[in-house]
Amino acid sequence: MSYRFLADFRAVFEGRAYLHRRSTIGDRLALAFFEDLYAVRRSPKLAARIEQRISVTNTRNARQGILARRGDGSFGEIVPRVEATVEQDYLVHLDRVCSDLRGQADHFKSHGGNAISVGIVGVNEAAFTVGYEGERVFRTNGRNHKHPKDEAPEARRRLIERVGPPFDELLVLNFTATNEAPYSFAWANERQANLDLGATLVRVSQAYERRF
Repeated sequence: MSYRFLADFRAVFEGRAYLHRRSTIGDRLALAFFEDLYAVRRSPKLAARIEQRISVTNTRNARQGILARRGDGSFGEIVPRVEATVEQDYLVHLDRVCSDLRGQADHFKSHGGNAISVGIVGVNEAAFTVGYEGERVFRTNGRNHKHPKDEAPEARRRLIERVGPPFDELLVLNFTATNEAPYSFAWANERQANLDLGATLVRVSQAYERRF
C-alpha cells in the first residue's frame, strides 16, 4: 500500500524550500502518520475509537490540567464535552534534536499513563544543502558548515543509541534533498522506507491492542 506519511514527508522538501523553524510541519506529518495507522487496520480497538470519535488527534500539543510538553500531533481520548472536528481530507478526527526528543519521550512516560511514544526522524544524505533562517541563506561548504552526506552516518548512530531507548518506536528515514531550486527529493531507498514505516505501523497497532 502507499503511505500518506511518506507522501507528505516528500512534499515537505520537493518543489519548495524547506524552512526548518516552521513549527506546523511536524504536526501535519503526525496527522498523516495517524491516518496510516488507521488505514492499515491492524488494531480493531483503534479503528473503532476513531470511527466513534472517542480517540482523536490533539493538535494543541497540550494535556488538559497537566503542565507537560507534548510531541507533535499527540493522539488519545477526547476530553468529555469537547467536540471533535474533522479536517478536510483526513479520516482521523482532530482535538494540535537528541535532547528534545528524549525530553518528549520522558514526558510521555512520566505523564502519559500507557502512552505509546513514537519518534520519527529524517536524515538527509545530500552532497550539500541550503539552509534558510529569515533573510539569511547559507549553503554547506564542507568546512564550518558540513555537508549532510558527511554527517549522516554519525547522526544515525547517535539517534539510534541516544534517542531510541526511551521511545517505543524510533523510525529513521534516509533521504536526499539539497533544498535548492528546483528542490528535488529522493529516498535513499524507497522500498526500505516503505517497509520500515509499515513495520512501525504494525508494531504500534499491536501495542495499542495490548495497552488499551
